[in-house]
Amino acid sequence: LIGYLLYLFILEPLWRLIAGLINFRKLSRDDRIFLEITPPHTSEKSSHATEQLFTVVEDFLCRRSSRRDPRDALSLEMVSTKEEGVRYVLSVRSNSSDALQRHLMSYLPEAKIKQVDSPSAQLENNGGARYNIFEFSQRRHYAYPFKQQADISQSDLVAYILGSINKLDDNEATVLQVVIAPHYSRWTNKLYNKILSKGHATIENRVWVFIIDRLWVWVVSGLIMLADFWAGFSFMILFLVIDFFVRLRMPEEQISVPLQKMYEQVLEKLGKPLFKTSVRVYIGRDNDAAINDTYKGIVSSLATIAVPGFQGFKL
Repeated sequence: LIGYLLYLFILEPLWRLIAGLINFRKLSRDDRIFLEITPPHTSEKSSHATEQLFTVVEDFLCRRSSRRDPRDALSLEMVSTKEEGVRYVLSVRSNSSDALQRHLMSYLPEAKIKQVDSPSAQLENNGGARYNIFEFSQRRHYAYPFKQQADISQSDLVAYILGSINKLDDNEATVLQVVIAPHYSRWTNKLYNKILSKGHATIENRVWVFIIDRLWVWVVSGLIMLADFWAGFSFMILFLVIDFFVRLRMPEEQISVPLQKMYEQVLEKLGKPLFKTSVRVYIGRDNDAAINDTYKGIVSSLATIAVPGFQGFKL
């Protein structure tokens, strides 16, 4: 337990910090190009076809990044200005551009793709007098799914977002950026297999669940430690071993029907290709009130895919 807490609160944050600095150094020296994608006016692609596209993109990234290189991540951006309207820009490594364009054209052969300058250069002239950058993250563990969009014609998240970021004045801009990279995790595979075999699993707050479920161990061994530390420590190990074997013989806990459905959705999500995703929004306006209005509109748009009580976005 002590070793796990040491890893959770010291070693893991330290590793994330070091890995982040290394990745930042790699990305700052990377040669990337920007592709502007003009989709057709009408598209009959279903949510299943879009899911297949992301499967192809995930396979493409995996093949290009056998070493999990952060430079192989894709940056998808919706850039909105009054002068040029809404543009769809994709940032990719220069040596991956041709292969990715072939993948995209096989999905939407009517689309037009051209190389453009970085959108950041455009923001220098259309950034507004004031600006702010908001970064979103998932409210709960990534295993919990968002609401599925079975029928895009009835509930299209992109259409809601477009309604929030267009209708701009001169020298105003909004950029929604989504950075994706394939997600690899032994914990994900372990969680998937456990739910598949038992029908349920502890997804988040595992340390606190472990501590609370064995509260009697800590209380009894702690009282013994007051008199003799090593005796109390020995009893703690003994109690944990006894607790382990007792739990093996206990019958499986019965879960409610709503929780069963939730675990089925978790199992379905973990069985698909997963992406490590960063979502951020740049909003440039003439005043703070306009920035807040746009921010609230984007938050309301993202709420359409939230699952109350389980998953959603937070700032």
